[in-house]
Parts: sequence; structure tokens; C-alpha cells
Amino acid sequence: MITLPTSFDSFAVGDVAVFERTFNAADFMDFSRLSGDFNRLHHDEVYARSSGFGGSVVPLHLLLAPLSCVAGMIFPGEPSLYLGHEARAAKPVYYGESLRYSARIQSVNAAHRVLTIRTIALRGTDVVLDALLRVQATTESWSSSSKFPILRTAAPGRALVTGASGAIGGAIALSLASRGWALLLQDRGDGPERQTLRATLDRFNAEAEFIAADLSTVSGCASLTAAASVRSDIELVVHAASPGLTAPLEELVAVNFSALKKLAAALLPGMLARQKGKLLLVGSTAMLRILPGWDDYVAAKAMAVAFVTGLNSQFSHYGVQGLVVMPGYVATRFSEAVRGNAPAMLPQEVAATVIDMVDAPESSVVVLENGRRTWGHFGFSSTPQTAAVSHEATTVTHPSSGSPSVITASSSATVADIVRRILRLPQGADLVGAGIGITPGWDSLAQIEVILAIEAELGFRFTSAELIELGSFDALAVACQRKVAPS
Repeated sequence: MITLPTSFDSFAVGDVAVFERTFNAADFMDFSRLSGDFNRLHHDEVYARSSGFGGSVVPLHLLLAPLSCVAGMIFPGEPSLYLGHEARAAKPVYYGESLRYSARIQSVNAAHRVLTIRTIALRGTDVVLDALLRVQATTESWSSSSKFPILRTAAPGRALVTGASGAIGGAIALSLASRGWALLLQDRGDGPERQTLRATLDRFNAEAEFIAADLSTVSGCASLTAAASVRSDIELVVHAASPGLTAPLEELVAVNFSALKKLAAALLPGMLARQKGKLLLVGSTAMLRILPGWDDYVAAKAMAVAFVTGLNSQFSHYGVQGLVVMPGYVATRFSEAVRGNAPAMLPQEVAATVIDMVDAPESSVVVLENGRRTWGHFGFSSTPQTAAVSHEATTVTHPSSGSPSVITASSSATVADIVRRILRLPQGADLVGAGIGITPGWDSLAQIEVILAIEAELGFRFTSAELIELGSFDALAVACQRKVAPS
């Protein structure tokens, strides 16, 4: 929904505005006269190349100039008082490159009429500038509205579900529809499974569109990506499509990995512009054990999992997450020939886990088996530790030892919440591997804030010797557990 606010109370977390800018040599000359910065890196091509850059680089403060537009013309606009910002140049920008600026409200302080806004500049899917600014509205209401349309993203948008006519894909589609998501549903054609799903969705009064596409073919992938690309509101992709276990390796890879990669390439620019999006893969616990005859299936799933977890590491800081649900045996025709008398969950159990991950993921990967969920990440340890569905425990791997340590969910969640709050990260942002000098905004000053907040809220005290080792989230989580249950 597009809005043009003229009062502070009309702003909400998730509101986003997007506009484009291109800087040229004339812009630099104007900037130089105002700033006094005539550094040769910004205007001397020969010098810039000799310095290791491919050409003259746009100065950071020129890239930051549109932040004044964000505050003065959009959030909040007319009554703006710019309070300050933190900014990071992520990659060099050259003159003539088209940049897309995305400004998204991160928090709203109604008492003081202050907005915290994350603004990123994108060159395709490359984030070249990352800034967090704080702006105050000097009045409660005003007369002139923004000249830039503001998109509301708080409500569910549109979800793309592949393999939607399968048992798991269909259960996921129904669960999403019941929560207000509009749907774009891929399957191979108008068969009886589609007709049954369509009839059920009609009873939900769900907005749902089906598209027939064989994802094992180039033309099938092209038709789906084309249909998805023209929709500007796709915020979630659930990739549940997969050929059977005995399908050829090429077909398994084409559907599980290649199709997902092509969909991501088509949808990532829009998700990053809105700073909101999730790509969720339905994987398999077959990756965690050796099963004769499953080699090709596991290899294809492993490729897809590696892609999704890599995407999560690269983009979760900017509101776009890669998630993986790994179920065990599910009572569907897909697995009935191989599972025998083994216990099997219902497709609705997988769908319920997907909904929980979409609403508030505790981590980027969840293993679902025998009525239990294990939340974790792919990383140092290849053997997941099991936690009850009530999430009584979470596993954390200490980066120096490579061995898992179990910490209570309450202290782990609190440490994660504190780090996200201090660094102004999105709720649910992946913190595995986060640390000083690695995560944007986590510098020595932020580290002090994190330690002080942990000590105040958890009642711990760290010695000077301990503080030296606490420069990462994993180390903090393990150290807090030791305070709870000393060895």
C-alpha cells in the first residue's frame, strides 16, 4: 500500500521509500567547491587506477548527500530535524553508475517523535552504502506530503511457493493463505492435486494464482521467473519443489538448486530495495546421515542449502534472509516407497514450522524430526544437537574449539536481543560469525555497550581477562552459559 503521510502517527516500522541517483564529474566539482575536498582519487583517472581502483571514486560524503533528502523530504519530510547518523562505505562507487537508495523505518519513538531509518544504496544486488540515521519531527502534523511514495510493508505481501500441488507445498500454501498472504503457486500443470488445492483456497477467500512450469527445463524456469519478476510485492519464496528420489542427478540439481538460484537472481533486487524478504528452502534430514541410493538427491539438496545459507550470511543484515527447513520422513507419496514402517510426520507439521520461521526465525536452519525441532546453523559442527519443540535449549559452537556447547534459551535469546538492539539489526538477524570488525556497526564502542547491557540485564560480571575473548557473538553466548552453569 502506498501512502503520503502528513502526521507523525502515520509512520510505522517497515515503511520504505526507494529512489535512484547517479553521480557524475560535475557533481564532484560542486561537492569540491562546498567541501574543499579535491583529493585526486575522486577526479584523476590515472591516479585512481595507480591507487588500485578501476577509476575515479565517488566520495563517501557525496554518496551520503541523499540522506538529507530522506530526512527532509520523506521521513518525516517538512518538519525534519536531522539528529545524526552512522555510515559505512561497503564498496567503491564510480561516476555514472546507477544507484538505488532504499530508506526503511527501523524504529519509531512516539514520545520524542524520532524515526530511526536504515538507508542503503544498491548497485544491482551489491550494497555499496549502509547508513543508519535518526530524524526528529518538530511537529505532530504538517501540511505538505512527501513527493516520494512510501510503501507499507508491515502486512504480509505475496509468497511464491514452488511444488505447490505436492503434499508439503500445498500444506504450506494453505497455512500462508490462512495468515493473509497472497500467493503465486507453481506446479507442473492443472491436475487433480491443483484442483483440490484451489478449491480449499477458495474457501479461504485467498488471493492465489497458479502457474504451470516444469522447473527441470530452461523454458519452465524462464516462465516462472518472468511471472515472478513482474510482481513487486513478493516477499517470500518457499522452494518445496523437487523431483523424486530416483530422478537423474541433472534433473535433481536443475529443480532443487538451479531453479532456486534463478528465482533469487530475479527477486533479490526488489527484496533488497524493500529491505524485506525471505527465501526458504525445504531441505531434508537425508543430508545428515548416509542412506544408500540417496546420493544424487542429497547432493542436489546440499547445493541448495549451501546457496541459501550463503545468501543469508550476505544479506540478512539488510533484511533479506535465507532459511532452511529440514524435515525427516513426511507421510506423502514422495517417500512412501522408502520409509517403510518408519515414523512419519504430517505435511501440516512441516507447514507449521515454516510459518514459525517466516514469522520469527530463531536461526537460519531448523531440523524437524520425531516431533522435535533443532534450531541451528550450518557451520563448525556437522552434527546437530536436538532441542525440544518448546525450545528448552539451543546449540552454540565455540569458534576456537569447534565443539558444541548448550546454553539456556533464555540467556542465549537475551544475548542475541541485546546485540541486535545495540547494533540496530533486524529482529531475527543471523548472528553466527558476527563480531567486532566483521559485523557492520560492531566496533569497540558498540562492544562496550554490548558488555554493559549484558552485565546489567543478566547480572553477570566479566573479568578483564574474559573481555579479551568476547569479541564475537558465539564467544559471548558460551561465556554467558558458563556464568549460568560454571563447569
